Amino acid sequence: GVMTFRLALPGGRYRTQDSLDAFARQLEARLIALPGVSRAGAISHVPFDNIPNWSTTYLTEAGGDESRARRADSRAVSPGGFQAIGARIVDGRDFTEEDDQHSELVAIVDERLARLAWPGARAIGQRLATDPRVTGRPTVWVTVVGVVRHLRHLSLLEEVREQVYFPVRQAHR
Repeated sequence: GVMTFRLALPGGRYRTQDSLDAFARQLEARLIALPGVSRAGAISHVPFDNIPNWSTTYLTEAGGDESRARRADSRAVSPGGFQAIGARIVDGRDFTEEDDQHSELVAIVDERLARLAWPGARAIGQRLATDPRVTGRPTVWVTVVGVVRHLRHLSLLEEVREQVYFPVRQAHR
């Protein structure tokens, strides 16, 4: 009961984040209006796709030693994207339309990252230095707004590293 598809937009027509966001909102509204469709959302990599994996390094303390930064798989997700793929938010909230290029940078982490980064503490409201553009330096600080159940993106049998998710509407900031 799930359909996925890959979409690539022409860069000449969609040069700004606002134009990309407008297109995505219109597409999602049209998809959800189709008969039989109950959810629609976007994620940069659906589970088990064959696109090379995205990853980011992260730190949990300001001034932390970058050579000790951990690596996490990363994805960009739209509001409703987790529900569309059957993922469950276990603490905090999902991304909203307000999580865009004009708002505070936020992220959702998986249960594994939450346990490793803040043992015995709640992840919601914690800050995380990330490297979403893969520069080699985790310098982009985000606030954790949600925790999602760990997803097996690559294999049903293989345990993969922790995961961090960014709002698709902030992905190009």
